[in-house]
Amino acid sequence: MKKFLTLALALTVLGVMLGSAQQTTEQGTFGYLITKKSTNKTEKAGEESFIVQRQADGNFRLISSFKALSEELKAQFGTDDLFALDLTTDANSHLISYKISSKTAQGQFDATVTVKGQVAKILLKTKDPNGKETSNEREVILGDANEAERVEPVVASGFAGSDLLTLSKFIAANVKEAKKAFLALDPFRLTNPVVRLAVEKLPPVKIKTEKETIEVQRISVNFKDEDGDAFTLELLSKDNVLQGVAAESPTDKLLMYRSDLYPNAFEVLK
Repeated sequence: MKKFLTLALALTVLGVMLGSAQQTTEQGTFGYLITKKSTNKTEKAGEESFIVQRQADGNFRLISSFKALSEELKAQFGTDDLFALDLTTDANSHLISYKISSKTAQGQFDATVTVKGQVAKILLKTKDPNGKETSNEREVILGDANEAERVEPVVASGFAGSDLLTLSKFIAANVKEAKKAFLALDPFRLTNPVVRLAVEKLPPVKIKTEKETIEVQRISVNFKDEDGDAFTLELLSKDNVLQGVAAESPTDKLLMYRSDLYPNAFEVLK
């Protein structure tokens, strides 16, 4: 009996220690709605679930995974599991480590970023459907905080809703100006793995949900892809919590929205 009580006490203490080691601060899902301009047809392409945990050292770890819901996407990639992401930032949303992985019928990739001091080490591994593998590595010097052309320790690939969730937290913590341009990391651009972002805080806008109309803060983010084509997306937040992201291309409109908060999405009123 004494041994049993000792074991029970030890397990209780261990449970308390593990519970205090990490604490969930945010979790939810992003729905991806795509509207084709040519047909005005809207489809829920997929959903990305995420969880943010505060670690024992004060850093924050975000883990997410994306599942395709569109039959077209599932047929194209041969699976509904399209990617998984795992990143860690400090309390100011400065990147410490980043990994995004995908394995589908179209091939596979693993992109990692590790920041130590003023150096970001980027590694991109790919494998095409025929089995051909590539591995490329680059280092990016971030520079000092007071340098005009400093590369900020934040990823801005635009690949996932979780990327943009982290970007919105970085802007909230580090960008005090109404307008600011800065360089960010993009591990998929190994020839030049940085991207210039132009950030502007816009007047609030209202979103119409199934139940109510809510005012949200709006931040515009402009950037160019590797081909030089310009893109704009808007981060929509309430009380510094990202509610969704609106973006548009010449052929499509994209709405990423917190589907755990708004199961039937919302409409941006302008």
